Amino acid sequence: AIRADSAEESAASVLAVLRGEAGARRKIVLLNAAAALLVGGAAASLAEGVQGAQNSIDSGAALAKLTELKAFSSREAGDSLAG
Repeated sequence: AIRADSAEESAASVLAVLRGEAGARRKIVLLNAAAALLVGGAAASLAEGVQGAQNSIDSGAALAKLTELKAFSSREAGDSLAG
């Protein structure tokens, strides 16, 4: 079953996929990302979107972007708490 019982478990699953774990979770991520790329105009077809998502995960670009987003979020949260 594909299920996360906590935010921590969900985050661990996302990281596992972005680090290259194969399986059902990866397939779901690829299809969701492909649909987003198609709707957003970054892919001409669902198949093209899947290929783009695979490339992003396999090259490490998706994990790098998540790391960048986490750093940005931490900075912004610190800034808003400071004033």
